[in-house]
Amino acid sequence: MKTVVTLLYALALLLQGCGQPPAFVERDPGSNALPKPVLPDGPGGRIDDHGNPVDDDDNDPFDPNKELYQLGQSFVAGSAVSDGLSVDLNDPFIEKDLTMSRAYFNRSLSYTQVNRPTITDNHNQGHPASPVTDTITQNESDHLLDILVVVDNSGSMAQEQANLATKLAPLLQEVADTNWRIAVNTTDPAKGCVNHIINKGDANIAAKFQTAVNAGINGSGNEVGVLQAVNGLKGECLSSPWVRNDSNVAVLIVSDEDNCSNGNGCGTQPHKSASFLSDYLSSIRVLGTNARVYGIVWHPSQTQAQCSTGAFKANQYASLIAGTNGTWGSICDADYTNTLAAISTDISISLNTQFTLSHNPVPGSLVVRVNGALQSGNYNVTQNIVTFTSNPPPEGATVTFDYNHDSAPIVASFDLSKNPAAGTLKVFVNGSLVGPAAYNYDAANNEVDFVSPPAHNALVSLQYRENSPALISSFALSGSVNVSSIGVKVNGSSVSSGVSFHTPSNSVVFATAPADNASIVVTYQEIGSAILSYAFAVDANLVDDMEIEDAISGSPIPFAYMGGNIIFGAGVWVEGRQVVIRYPNAGFGQMSVSLPHTPISASVSAEAGGMLCANLTVTGNVVNLSGCNFPVNAGQVDIEYLYLPAGSSTFTFTPAIPVSLDDVLWDVTVNGSAFYNYTRTGRVFTFNSAVPSGTVVKVNASYYN
Repeated sequence: MKTVVTLLYALALLLQGCGQPPAFVERDPGSNALPKPVLPDGPGGRIDDHGNPVDDDDNDPFDPNKELYQLGQSFVAGSAVSDGLSVDLNDPFIEKDLTMSRAYFNRSLSYTQVNRPTITDNHNQGHPASPVTDTITQNESDHLLDILVVVDNSGSMAQEQANLATKLAPLLQEVADTNWRIAVNTTDPAKGCVNHIINKGDANIAAKFQTAVNAGINGSGNEVGVLQAVNGLKGECLSSPWVRNDSNVAVLIVSDEDNCSNGNGCGTQPHKSASFLSDYLSSIRVLGTNARVYGIVWHPSQTQAQCSTGAFKANQYASLIAGTNGTWGSICDADYTNTLAAISTDISISLNTQFTLSHNPVPGSLVVRVNGALQSGNYNVTQNIVTFTSNPPPEGATVTFDYNHDSAPIVASFDLSKNPAAGTLKVFVNGSLVGPAAYNYDAANNEVDFVSPPAHNALVSLQYRENSPALISSFALSGSVNVSSIGVKVNGSSVSSGVSFHTPSNSVVFATAPADNASIVVTYQEIGSAILSYAFAVDANLVDDMEIEDAISGSPIPFAYMGGNIIFGAGVWVEGRQVVIRYPNAGFGQMSVSLPHTPISASVSAEAGGMLCANLTVTGNVVNLSGCNFPVNAGQVDIEYLYLPAGSSTFTFTPAIPVSLDDVLWDVTVNGSAFYNYTRTGRVFTFNSAVPSGTVVKVNASYYN
């Protein structure tokens, strides 16, 4: 139903420095720069502007022609900060160093490289003209049977998967002696083209089938069984094709909905209709003869009362089943045993009555004998498939086919239907991968030229990625970037070379674009605004005696003190400027020190003359050292501690949203739990009360565009 575009966006105040990644240099990204990424983080679920959950299932803004975007922003209300100061107990004033700083924010942006279409061009090598005799023994174990099971893995399919998962035996009961192979995939392309392959002779086949069919229920709600049937038969996500030459092919689709969910959910995509699958089957087999489609679906002939758990009638699947001479059962059946047994019987009949010839016979030239007895009027010929309509040969019988076939040119060059992307071409002959020494690619004519022509009648498969769209080499970042902080990972591995930063486009640029469908994660510090306010605790009656001066020049620096904060004017702020704060020690003469912050009591330590205090006390921001027994002439005391910055109650959602904020579904969590005690004004979320330091607040937004 809905295509979800997902990327990750995390925001946390950088309190301490980060490690240094590889150096970045400026680079021109060319024309392949990605736009600013869409940044999701978390589930949907709408609330009103006062944080109250809204049930708006009847007003779902779903539009099949739009995509669902999910954005998210995370905030950390503050983590423990280390600090310290040195105090001369004989000095009535305390000096504290301070460095003027700027706000930096950790960013983590995720991208997915484009996934260029994979193309497979199949060609049949030619052959000379000659009379042919094919002799075949009716032996069930020689029959090749390839079954693809396409399982709906959307949210409503748990019960149906469980029903099917234990039914391998009835599916194989009539074909167990054949040379069978079963592949399983799902109706969600994001889960892959083939997820499991089970071969005759494998150990624990029932358990493997059960694992494969229990595919989960977190797949897309827009079930594309037709597309996935074609993807599964092609097997292009595998190292080599799993469908064998000359096998009978059976496709079993198990779903409580139609192709494209309701039959209309795929827009203008080529797989929107059943013909996408039937056309492909026709290109590899004789449709309805050695290629059939079966289904466990809500058949159009059933009423809702007959199939109460069906979501949409399977009109497209039903047309495929009928058009390929398959059979079907109801998705709503409590037990699929009878349906699978009927499918097994149908497959068995087609296997035992069909014989595949080496070539297409010239019409009128075919002579068929069973154990030497001439056959007449009890078989049909379709291309190179002979199907007995009555009296099929018994097990062990010798069947002889004498016929003539036309010649076809024997060639060494095979055309590609699209232009291949560099480095992606693979060549198979009769399903086996051919090394690059055996052929050359002629770019001018877009063809593969073999050094020696493949064998007569060989199947030549050319597999490659189309060279359009071009791979992306430039990925745009948001905000002002601290270039030295950039880190890049591709498919989870850090990249240390071949990547640079292009300042004019604010982009990370790869010298060689990441591979198709690669996951790219860029982390960096976004440069924020100047920090003009610094928390500093001083008794109110001592503020007038506080002074601040430049640590190098000693010149006084003007400041204001309000609400427990030292505030500088923008005119005196310089990033990295060292200043000295001098303020009266309220505990002078009492072996006490007033700290500029209220510390975490257990974190406070004091040392003088190499002696560590074992008996200090902390009250508010005052450290009492009278129990330390420091020497009278100890002089300087070094105090270290941790403190928590003030909590937060206001959070501003900053990612760009291209639609009205009133059309956005908002969702807020605090430390992973849903949170509703706030109000929203535009992008600003104000909590009814401040959350403690260290609290993780996440604001998520979902919208269609």
